[in-house]
Amino acid sequence: MNQYIDNGQTKNIAATILNILAGLFCFITAFIGVIVGMVGLYFSSNVTSKLAAGDEVGAQQAASTANLLGNISFVILVVSIIAGIVFLLLFGGAVILDLL
Repeated sequence: MNQYIDNGQTKNIAATILNILAGLFCFITAFIGVIVGMVGLYFSSNVTSKLAAGDEVGAQQAASTANLLGNISFVILVVSIIAGIVFLLLFGGAVILDLL
């Protein structure tokens, strides 16, 4: 019988990857996403130490917080890319014509 133990470690790995990628890409488009990603990485790094100390509830809470912050960072990334495209479509031609 395969028994699944939900101690937050799987969610922690996914949140770490999401926070790193969203933080890196947000650095290009929106700096606030980097800050949110860094805070998410902090919570993600707490999961392993809390599990080692035997605090499974704290580890699950830290993993959930890291996952939430990773999702927020990803949303900031998507919104900033869409805003950049809209800005480029609306004002990009005028800026290019001013340079000529």
